[in-house]
Amino acid sequence: MKVYEYMHPAWGRVFNRISGAFHRFAPSWVEWVNTPEESDIYIVNVVGAGERKQLDYPHPNKVIIQYCYYTAQIEQLNYVPYWKDALLTVSFHDLTAYTNEKFNFFRAPLGADPEVFKRYNPNSYRRNKVFVTGHVANDECIDKVYEAVKQLDEYMVHTGENFKWGFQNYRYLDYLSDNDYVALLNNTQYISCLRRIEGFELAGVEGLFCGARPIIPDIPTYDAYRKYAYTVSLDDTLVEQLVGIMQDEPKVITFEEYNEIVRKFSWNTIIRSIFSEIERQGGWNG
Repeated sequence: MKVYEYMHPAWGRVFNRISGAFHRFAPSWVEWVNTPEESDIYIVNVVGAGERKQLDYPHPNKVIIQYCYYTAQIEQLNYVPYWKDALLTVSFHDLTAYTNEKFNFFRAPLGADPEVFKRYNPNSYRRNKVFVTGHVANDECIDKVYEAVKQLDEYMVHTGENFKWGFQNYRYLDYLSDNDYVALLNNTQYISCLRRIEGFELAGVEGLFCGARPIIPDIPTYDAYRKYAYTVSLDDTLVEQLVGIMQDEPKVITFEEYNEIVRKFSWNTIIRSIFSEIERQGGWNG
């Protein structure tokens, strides 16, 4: 099976990880090619209307990976006809809840590579109270996390946009290598994954692989790893909820739970399941 993947070259590190996982963990019968014209399968990664040109490309076996919906300029672009025309649409959203139309859909979470993201010592003390990524303080509730750690007289570690909130309760980190990032996660108690609209937050899964507990909102796109996380409501009591959670250390991830997490969210498992569904929909023998 010859496969071409479109991933916008300007997208950030998270998307580079996802694309890298597709290429690394694809089955041996997948051959990656450089143009859609020579491909049997055309994978289009979609975050918004900027991918219209790729969605409009006339390919008989298009596979859409849909990351965003409500923030994907739906007032400009109706995605449902593209889903119906595709061989398969894949998302961590339950896209079937957004339309009554029928289409080939496979729901899959985002994942992590257990060869990169590893837990060093399940019983070691974790110095950092909470780690946060992001660029928009309100949309990702970064400001609420900051208010909570101030009340606890703890500090948050943050990468993304530097909000320059001082040093007592806020520590900003610039670019981190994979090794430094994994070390940080292994020294962190909680991972804040509080995007208000249609989030999933890859850092939550990567944190779990390193033994940190995510804090997630009661939004359906986070359901895949809710049983391993702390859930909050994004209402006026959010700061109070965060204080209540973070005033203690998180529940340690047991070996049984950790092995379950790795089995469920390993990129190897997820990518191979996606290609199995592509094969099933297309009728290839592999």
